[in-house]
Parts: sequence; C-alpha cells; structure tokens
Amino acid sequence: MVIVIGTFQVDPADRDAFITNRSPVMSHSRQESGCITYAFTADPIESDVVILTERWTDRPSLDAHLAGLAAAPQPAATPQQLSREIFVYEADEGSKL
Repeated sequence: MVIVIGTFQVDPADRDAFITNRSPVMSHSRQESGCITYAFTADPIESDVVILTERWTDRPSLDAHLAGLAAAPQPAATPQQLSREIFVYEADEGSKL
C-alpha cells in the first residue's frame, strides 16, 4: 500500500473554497484504478490548513495517477495555496485497531 499525506496552507477565508474547488479532482481520483481513498479535508484546529490524504494499492497506481493529473478536471477559480508539503510512504496493508 502507498500512503500520501500532505498539508496545504491557505488563507483561512479561502479554505472552504479551496476544498470545494477540488471536489472534481477528488471524484475523478477516486474512480482511478488502485485508489482506496483520496480526500482534501479541513484541519479541525488550524483554520489555514487543508489536509490531503490518499491511499493507493501500489506504487504503479499512484504513478499512473500522478501522470494523469494534467488530464483530470481542474478547479476553475482556485484559491491560492500559500505553501504545501506532501509526503509519500510505502506501507504494508496495516491492521485495524
């Protein structure tokens, strides 16, 4: 399994629009082969942070997703991100708590 975790810093006034404008990308990504989860969500504590969470079955699926991002629906009027940090982790299938 491949896990992608990212944080985006945005103006707090733009955070909801930032997430809403990514709905088409989330929907498109969730239909891709190998996608388990894909979501942009608001941080419940930091009003200027959006969290990206992705899980993919394997690295080739993630690589195909990354290669196809240019063809995916793009947000029309995207609020500007002030910064972003994204990490990719290789993991086993995990276990339920």
